[in-house]
Amino acid sequence: MIGKLFLSVSLVMAGAAPTAAGELFSRSLPAVQAGNQLYHDQQYQQALEQYERAEQELDQEPRIHFNRGNTLFKLGRPGEARAAYLRALGTDDPELKKQNLYNIGNSFLAEGSFPDAAAYYRRVLEHDPQHEQARFNLEIALRAMQQQEDQKNKDDQKKDGDQKQDEQKQDEQKQDEQKQDEQKQDEQKQDEQKQD
Repeated sequence: MIGKLFLSVSLVMAGAAPTAAGELFSRSLPAVQAGNQLYHDQQYQQALEQYERAEQELDQEPRIHFNRGNTLFKLGRPGEARAAYLRALGTDDPELKKQNLYNIGNSFLAEGSFPDAAAYYRRVLEHDPQHEQARFNLEIALRAMQQQEDQKNKDDQKKDGDQKQDEQKQDEQKQDEQKQDEQKQDEQKQDEQKQD
């Protein structure tokens, strides 16, 4: 139903952010470095544990929440990932903010919440009209919404059709009952006339 989906989740690594704070973030705690390595080794549960350790010391650092969100997403926990991405939205880094918005859209899309996904992809495109992955996923979300609407309309029409059939059957039964009553009355009248 959804087709191919761009689910780009990437970690904030040393040198990925042009600010000194980004470099400090990656170097400041061994737990962050270990989490990054484990993530790249696709050992997501262990990476999550490392990011959660780092989060205890860097709770106000948006990038740790972003990395934690990516890891949760990879673990198939999009709702929890979204909560982490929302915590990371407080960043001053426009690129990180854009990636957060995109990943929030992905988390909604993964849960089948297409209107919410579309809203977040639109926000990404407001920040970066050239973001092709957001544009692609927006189209997927919009198509899925249309399919849901078409299915709902089809179901409603079927329900209406079934209801009309039920009403017709009831009308036919009433007519049959009326005919039977009329026949009985006619038979009674004929019987009465024969007796007279």
